[in-house]
Amino acid sequence: DRRWIIVHASSKTSTELRVLDAHSAEVHAPALLHARAPGVECYVDHFDGRWFRLSNAGGSVDMDELLNFIDPEK
Repeated sequence: DRRWIIVHASSKTSTELRVLDAHSAEVHAPALLHARAPGVECYVDHFDGRWFRLSNAGGSVDMDELLNFIDPEK
C-alpha cells in the first residue's frame, strides 16, 4: 500500500527487517520488525493495514500475520 519502506538486511542464513513510515513528516529511526537470529530467514509485506510474514522460523516455511507489531506512529 506504499505506506511503509521496508529495510531488508540479510546474509546467507539470517534476516533482519526494519520499517519506516513513508507518510510521516517526522524523522524516526527505523522500527525493528524482525530481529536477526541464526538460521532464520524472513520476508514481510504490508497489505490493507496488516503485516504478513513468510519465515522458516521453527524449522518450516510458514506464512502468518504479525499481530504484535506496534505501529511506531501510534
